[in-house]
Parts: sequence; structure tokens; C-alpha cells
Amino acid sequence: MVCYELLYREAKLLRAGLQIFAQLVADGHRVRLSHRRLLRNRRVFECSAQLGQTKLKGIDEHAESVVRGVDLLYARQVQALERTGQNERRSRAKLADDVGGIAKRLDPHTWSLRHTTMELTLDTRQTVRVALAEGAMLPEYQTDGSAGMDLRSTSPVELVPMERKLVPTGVRMEIPEGYEGQVRPRSGLAHKSGVTIVNAPGTIDSDYRGEIGVILINLSGEPVKLDQGERIAQLVIVPVTQVRLEHVEELGETERGEGGFGSTGVK
Repeated sequence: MVCYELLYREAKLLRAGLQIFAQLVADGHRVRLSHRRLLRNRRVFECSAQLGQTKLKGIDEHAESVVRGVDLLYARQVQALERTGQNERRSRAKLADDVGGIAKRLDPHTWSLRHTTMELTLDTRQTVRVALAEGAMLPEYQTDGSAGMDLRSTSPVELVPMERKLVPTGVRMEIPEGYEGQVRPRSGLAHKSGVTIVNAPGTIDSDYRGEIGVILINLSGEPVKLDQGERIAQLVIVPVTQVRLEHVEELGETERGEGGFGSTGVK
């Protein structure tokens, strides 16, 4: 019996030892698997890092190429501008030479044109579209320095003293936005005949598309007759500004304040 009990206890110890050994073996296997997984993750991480460095390098190279392209484009534009300036200078010099040659042939004693004084003038005037009724005439400037264009009547007009009439001109205009037309009296007509405009200056808004009419009044003591096509007023096109109003309780103070109607004196 003693021998069997000893064998039984040794067998249990052996089985327990085998179980512990098997557990150790399993733990070691799991450790090896974890180690392998860690190595694999490390390799993946290293590959990702290498790929990121490659992409970053590519981005840097692309940025450098873009900068080089911009620099090259800028240099080409500068060269083009320089060539344009040289061509313009050569064109002006050639034009001066051509004019100079003509002037020398015409009057060699009075020739004095120089390249440094040669100027080219560009026409920067606004374009206004005009529609005319039958018998109407296009408004026109009388001189190069005239501020106003003359408006003409489309029918004869007779005004007795202190009489006023709306005189048609047969002109319709498409004034550009940001501009207005001002109808003003003609100084010669006012001085010689005493005829002027009642609402001077009359305003023509840019969105008005009707016929321009002039309200004339005879301030003289005698009847005045105006023929068809006679110049009765002048039209000036000027820029205007619309403002935004803000309601306030007080206004900013000035040295003048509310002084008006001769408050600054006569002389």
C-alpha cells in the first residue's frame, strides 16, 4: 500500500509539473507570437516612415519646381515688358524721325522737333449713346476746350417777355452710370436776347431715356424769336456720387458753426 501511495503522489506531482510546463510552453509561444507581431508592426511603421519621407521629399521638389517656374515666368514677363518699352521707344523715335523729315522738307529753317518732347495722346473720354428724332441734330463741342455740347431746337420758338416754354431738342441719351447731364444756359443768348433757362442747371439722370427738353424763359422786355436748329442751351456731362445717409442726434462742430447768409461778411 505504501508503494502505491508514493507512486500516486509522484504521479500527481508529475502531472502538475507537466501542466505547469505546458503552461510555460504556451506562454512562451504567445510571447513569441507577440514578439513577431511587434517586429511586423515595426517593419510596417518603418515602411510608412520611409513612404512619408518619400512623399515629403516629392512635395519639396514640387514646391521648388513651382518656385522655379514662377521665377522663370516673372523673368519672362519682365523681359517682355522691357521689350515692349524698347519697341515703344523705337516707335516714338521713328515717328519723330518721320515727322521731322516731313517738317524738314516743308520748312528746314523752323524745324525744332526733338525725341524727348514727343508725346502720344490717348482718347480717354466716355462714350455716350445718342438717339435722334427726325430733324434733330447731334450735340457737338464748338472747340477742343469746350466743356459743354450745344443743344439745338427742333422747331422755331417765340417768347414774349417773361414767357417760358419747354423747347424740344429731339435728343435722347444713354448716359453712363455714375454720370449726369447738366443743361446750362448759353451765355451769348442770355447776354444778347435775355433768354435763359428756368431751372438752370437742369439735371438729366443716367437712367433717363426720354427726350431732352429745355425750359427757356425770356427775361427781356421784348419778344424773342428763335429759329429751328438754333443753339438754345449747352449740355455738360459730369461725374456724380450717391451717398449713404446716417441719422444722428448731433453733428461735428466747426469754427463756422451755423453761420450763413452773409455771416462771413461782404468784403
